[in-house]
Amino acid sequence: MEVDRAKKIDEILSFAEQYQESNVTRAMYARILGEKQRTAHQDTLQEFKARLPRADNETLDACYSLIK
Repeated sequence: MEVDRAKKIDEILSFAEQYQESNVTRAMYARILGEKQRTAHQDTLQEFKARLPRADNETLDACYSLIK
């Protein structure tokens, strides 16, 4: 069964909040925010939260696969 877009976004954001310093979170930041060396600061998380819902389906699926 395919997970719907809203659920994927919720799970990705929960992961990023819980594991702010992880390499997976940094990889997702790079994919969504377009920067390779993003640090896990609160402002970065807020920017990530704002941009993630606007990501295309392929990018969202790639991020989701990193956390599953």
